[in-house]
Amino acid sequence: EILSACNDKVLQVGEWISEALSFAAIQGWVKAPPPVLSRVYQEISNGMLGYNQASKVTIVPFPFPFVQMVSVLLVAFVVGAPVVIAQWTAWDSGRYFMSGSITFFVVLGYWGLNEICAELENPFGDDPNDLPLGDI
Repeated sequence: EILSACNDKVLQVGEWISEALSFAAIQGWVKAPPPVLSRVYQEISNGMLGYNQASKVTIVPFPFPFVQMVSVLLVAFVVGAPVVIAQWTAWDSGRYFMSGSITFFVVLGYWGLNEICAELENPFGDDPNDLPLGDI
């Protein structure tokens, strides 16, 4: 009931865990020395920090003009790379297979990096490569 009414459920649960740990330590139910108990609080804090860092990824949008410029430059690379690689591999000497294969793998590598970046831009969702938020 309280959890469904709050805005930040993860923060609320983290507070409940810290409060329960403090209550158990005051009551004497936790028989741990203070440095160990302090470390437990520190790890709870590190977990909350990790959650907040991950939530920033979904909140802060990726700059749209940057994405468009990368797409335009990638298309220019796809057009220009065969010319440069053909010149580099001495196309006139009959090395057609080598020129074609090097061009294919270089362009495929850059295009693959762009697709990986697009997936990393929004790691949470329903796509097959997204993080399973329901399980976390």
